[in-house]
Amino acid sequence: MVQQSPVLLLGASGFVGRRLVSALRSLGKKVFIVRRAASSRWPSSGVETFTLPGNSYEELGSITEGRAISAIINCAAYGVHPSERDPRLMRAVNIDLPASLPHIARKCGASLIHIGSCSEYAAGYPNSLLKEDSAPERSKLYGSSKYEGGRALISHATTLGVSATVLRPFNIYGPGEGSHRLLPTLVASLAAGQRASLSPGSQVRDFVFIDDVISAIIVALDALQNGSLPTSRAYNVCTGVATTVREFAELVARELGSPSERLGFGDFPLRQDDLPWLVGDNSNFQQATGWVPRFSLAKGIHVSTAEMLSKN
Repeated sequence: MVQQSPVLLLGASGFVGRRLVSALRSLGKKVFIVRRAASSRWPSSGVETFTLPGNSYEELGSITEGRAISAIINCAAYGVHPSERDPRLMRAVNIDLPASLPHIARKCGASLIHIGSCSEYAAGYPNSLLKEDSAPERSKLYGSSKYEGGRALISHATTLGVSATVLRPFNIYGPGEGSHRLLPTLVASLAAGQRASLSPGSQVRDFVFIDDVISAIIVALDALQNGSLPTSRAYNVCTGVATTVREFAELVARELGSPSERLGFGDFPLRQDDLPWLVGDNSNFQQATGWVPRFSLAKGIHVSTAEMLSKN
């Protein structure tokens, strides 16, 4: 039996990366992780791990030189956490790294998946769905850098003949999120019987459960490798369902049996840069792969809160 070459995963210490490692291993795939030295969380067993000595991805080409790799999945990003605001690091991780990956993929004979973000889109219009060719974000540093990185990756991959795609997940939620995000904040406060301070909650979002995002990545990986996915383009990974932050919080409170009075809507104002509407159209990805989200928001919140509470 021929041993399959490993999947190279970047950003394995993040929310999506950690869940993806478990999913890939459960499918019997070998996983090779390259991480920056500053990363504090990463899967510690059952995977081959290499730590970059210079705390940057500039050495990635030399590390992969001569290796047979079946696929590269890039989950690395800088700027997700509010504390990550160094413009140089944002460019290095969100633009320069993706631009370099098609060259590495060609040398390794690998297909390539880059995880983008719904932050790449400028504000949508109420009751309309954002498509992959909707207006991109131009002013906000994180969103614009993610957009430029994905565009550079696709351009280089097309030139080099590398089978590559960009997936743009919308508002991912689920167990394993950073503690600063909406769901963990709600669960921590409400489970302790405390008031959860919130904005007015009028923002409309497309919430997609983490395991649906993972299944989309795996579906895309299989489709890339069997040649059935049109490449060198971006695909939205979303539900197409519009939900306000208020509705999301109310579902969490209901799931936890917490009185709605503990939801402190309006305790702080909306951020000036908080987009009022961000809901996606997943029809292109669905038509290309057959992928559909399996988790309703209510089911996703039920699974999430149960897993989060079991670990406390």
